[in-house]
Amino acid sequence: MKLPKLLIGSLLGQCIIAGLLVITFLKGAEHLEAEQNDVARYQDIKAKVAIDIKQTVIDYLNTGDAAILAKAEKQLEILENSLRLIDNEMTASVIYQITLLRLDLTQKYRAAGKLGSNAQIVLQNAERELGDNIKLLSEYADKGANINPVAAHDYYAVSAEMAQSAHVLSLLRDQYLANSDDKTKTSILFQLEQLKQQVLQLEQLPRLGLMESNIDEDEDFFGRSDEYAAADQVESIIADLTSLTSRYPKEIEYTQARLEETQVLKEELLTRTNQVALNVKSIEHSLFGVKSNAFVNIQYTLYALIAASVLMALIHSLGQHHWFHKPLKRFQQALQVQAERGNTSNINEQEFKGDFHRVVGDYNRLVEISKDKLARIKRLYQAT
Repeated sequence: MKLPKLLIGSLLGQCIIAGLLVITFLKGAEHLEAEQNDVARYQDIKAKVAIDIKQTVIDYLNTGDAAILAKAEKQLEILENSLRLIDNEMTASVIYQITLLRLDLTQKYRAAGKLGSNAQIVLQNAERELGDNIKLLSEYADKGANINPVAAHDYYAVSAEMAQSAHVLSLLRDQYLANSDDKTKTSILFQLEQLKQQVLQLEQLPRLGLMESNIDEDEDFFGRSDEYAAADQVESIIADLTSLTSRYPKEIEYTQARLEETQVLKEELLTRTNQVALNVKSIEHSLFGVKSNAFVNIQYTLYALIAASVLMALIHSLGQHHWFHKPLKRFQQALQVQAERGNTSNINEQEFKGDFHRVVGDYNRLVEISKDKLARIKRLYQAT
């Protein structure tokens, strides 16, 4: 009969839907858990980029410490390995970017920190030499005070003026390298000119007669005279001061160029570090988007399965009504009419289809058999 088949089909359909619901829940929970793990890993990575790595890079650029550079390289390596654990299409480009940054950090940007911390070392050394020679000049005047007090006093005066000029030069150098304005550069050139004039004053002063040897003992061995071998101590001081005041402008230009180069490297490195941070930030939107899409997909799948279950129940109900309840009601009404009339008669088989058509046919045959038996009994009764 169609009704048992309908019941069996409906039962199988409900079982299939129930199985799909269970599978959907399990797969959905597994997928959401994986996405949640990726989000947790991302939060840890975000903290590393936003705080640790950027601060380490800044510290290295400010100090030039190789240990800090090694720390930055290690942090980038950890970040790269952490990103590889996240299953997201955007991580590949970020990993490639980090790999290039690690490579450049050990090569291209290694000098940036050193330049940043030692950019002024050449000028500082020149100023230190200048100060040492001014000190030697003062000591020279002190030693020769008993020989020529007037000339020694002049040497004292010039050394004091030069010390003042050297101090102002140092202050102007700091200001110029910090701001690079033309006014400060003009002031530096003015102070250098002052120092040159003071060196010229030294050349015109009488010597105090404090002699030193300009040649070594091997040269004396060949018979050079004492007059040739000896020179006043102030001559070497004047020569050093002349050299320092002449090369200082070139050294300040060289230092300025190195500082500009360092600044470019610093800005480039910070820009690339910030870009890595922004790209990692973009992964956040992708991760939460994937998580949201996964939840929506699971939600829609559940809705579809529930709708299929409702549709199957509706089909089952309509099938029962069409193939069972409706013909059964007509059959019951036909029997009720016969009961009210008090006799049995055939029911129109054409009004029924399928299994009920056969049931009505069997009923009609039973009625015919009953009628035939009653007719025989009636004839037998009449015959007797």
